[in-house]
Amino acid sequence: MTNYHSIGDVEDGRPIEDDTTFIKPWWRSLLKAIVLIVCIGLLFDIDGIIGDSDLIVATHGAVASELVNCSVIGIDAVDAAIATQICIGTINAFSAGIGGLMMIRLPNGTAEFIDSRETAPKAARADMYKKNHTWSAIGGLAPSIKLSRYGFPVPPELDRRLK
Repeated sequence: MTNYHSIGDVEDGRPIEDDTTFIKPWWRSLLKAIVLIVCIGLLFDIDGIIGDSDLIVATHGAVASELVNCSVIGIDAVDAAIATQICIGTINAFSAGIGGLMMIRLPNGTAEFIDSRETAPKAARADMYKKNHTWSAIGGLAPSIKLSRYGFPVPPELDRRLK
């Protein structure tokens, strides 16, 4: 928006430099009010800013998952990561299974990424787990087989999608 200083400038349509000196005190007051509100909010709701430490269920590492039942399974980091993906594929089948990305931070500080988007291993086939029955009792599939067999609380998003 262009400000005009005189009637002659307005009539001639000549723009001049914007004079924003009248805005500065108002802007400064608004900024002070925002900072004050944020500081008061931090004093009363510091837990909301820091976060809830109860959400992290880990002692030697962590596997990030949208479902607590899937985050707590597994023996070590690798087993937990695989079991968590299979578990999410069981409970939230609409948002997991084929596809996705796994990011692994290795102890030496490097990272590995596994892109499992719409691909299966070359040797994969439909009956590849039928021959090894021990995987239903032990191994990465056991927690998800238990969930499938005995049921699980239906997450709100799955309930919404099933309706």
